[in-house]
Amino acid sequence: MTRLITDAPLWVWPLFTVLLLVGLRARRDREVPVLLIYALPLLSLLSLHSIYVTGPTGWIWVLFIAASVVGAVAGHRMQERWVLARTGRTVYLAGESVTLLVIMTLYWSNFAGGALRDLAPDLYANAGFHAALSLVLGLFSGSFLGRALRVWRMA
Repeated sequence: MTRLITDAPLWVWPLFTVLLLVGLRARRDREVPVLLIYALPLLSLLSLHSIYVTGPTGWIWVLFIAASVVGAVAGHRMQERWVLARTGRTVYLAGESVTLLVIMTLYWSNFAGGALRDLAPDLYANAGFHAALSLVLGLFSGSFLGRALRVWRMA
């Protein structure tokens, strides 16, 4: 267990801290720049990298894209409750815990993928693991696209 923590790259822990603080801040009503909402779907680039390094076959990409679409649709619908208003370049969001859940799920899924690649290569090479990783990363990263689309539609 200690190796899991000590062998992780140094940048992993500051990233965790920043993402945790962002997620905790999301639990309060807040006013954020629209550009931040539009930038959040870029977190899916981390997911794309995690899928790419698995050496995926075509069906894994299809699974990831399908899960991303489902996540975007679900994220768009859920945001109706939390995206309160948009004024110019600012959006007003109600506090919620889903953002924290999504950010931490993405972080720990990516972390688990990297750790398994080094610590349990046989499990990491398993097609079932690739499928599960694709589904989780696609679904959760797609939800940020859904939020961005909801804010865009309010323009």
